[in-house]
Amino acid sequence: MSKVYGVGKLRVNVEKIFDDAIGLDEIGEFLIKRIQTFTRAGKSLETGLKLKKLSEAYIKQRHRAVLNGGTFGQYIKYDEEFFDPDFSNLTFTGQMLASLIAIPNKRERRVTIVPHGDRDDGLTNKKVAEYVDKGGRRFLVVDQKAQDRIKRDIIKRLRLALRKSRL
Repeated sequence: MSKVYGVGKLRVNVEKIFDDAIGLDEIGEFLIKRIQTFTRAGKSLETGLKLKKLSEAYIKQRHRAVLNGGTFGQYIKYDEEFFDPDFSNLTFTGQMLASLIAIPNKRERRVTIVPHGDRDDGLTNKKVAEYVDKGGRRFLVVDQKAQDRIKRDIIKRLRLALRKSRL
C-alpha cells in the first residue's frame, strides 16, 4: 500500500529521488568516453560522418613547419616521432582529449565537459580546445543519439527509483 504524504513532503521526496536517480557522474563519464572515441576514430559528433581530410594548403603548411624547425600556426609544436604532415593523428589534440573532465551541477541538473590542466608544450588544454574549435573541428558537443540514450537511461533510473521508494 502507498504512503500518504502532504503535497510539500511528496515534492521533496520526488525531487530527492530525481536527484539521486539521474546519475550526473555516470552521464559525464559516458559523454567523455563518447567524445574521445569519436574523435580518435576521426568522426564528427555533430554529423557522425568521417572528418574531412586535411586540405592541400594545410598539408603544405605542415610540410613547411618541418623545414622551419617544428612549429606552425599560432600554437602548434610537434614531436617528430609522432608527427606526419600528411595525416592528422591527434598529436596536437591527444593530450587535450585525455584531460577532459565532467563537472556535475546538481542544482541545475547539468553536466559540463571541459578540458583542464597544462600540457607538456607549455599551453593549456583549454587554449588548445579553443584553437581547434575555431578551426571548425568541434568536439565538445552532444549528438542526438547520445541525448536519446541519456534520456532513456534517466527515465529507466527514475522508474526504478520510484518503484523502490513506493511513492
